[in-house]
Amino acid sequence: MPVCRPCGKYSNVMYGDSCPYCGQMDWAAESHYTPKDYKPDLNLSCGNCKAIRVFSGEPLKCNVCVWVLNTPEPSRAPSIVTSSKHNKAPDGAGAAGVVVGGLGCLIFVTLTFGALWLLIAIIKWMWTNS
Repeated sequence: MPVCRPCGKYSNVMYGDSCPYCGQMDWAAESHYTPKDYKPDLNLSCGNCKAIRVFSGEPLKCNVCVWVLNTPEPSRAPSIVTSSKHNKAPDGAGAAGVVVGGLGCLIFVTLTFGALWLLIAIIKWMWTNS
């Protein structure tokens, strides 16, 4: 990205275009010229947002929630989990659920391979009888 020599700002323009900030056409390549006050933005993990965000400034702050890097993470209120006896499965249902789930998967795989075999058999029959 070229740097405007008069104003020292980076701009995503072609070298023949004028600077959108000062209007001059005096460009320098980024690798040869760096303004004194340029600090690149960083993508870091925000302790408040719990996501990768852009950090800039001194000290580094999240551009979304203004959380300062390397400060303690804010405490979050514990989530309220409601439990009732109506939502719980009976104690013996765990093993039965595993067996039923396993049988369901076995039936699905059998039907899938059976359909594939039938498709191949039809194509082979059409190939030999054409």
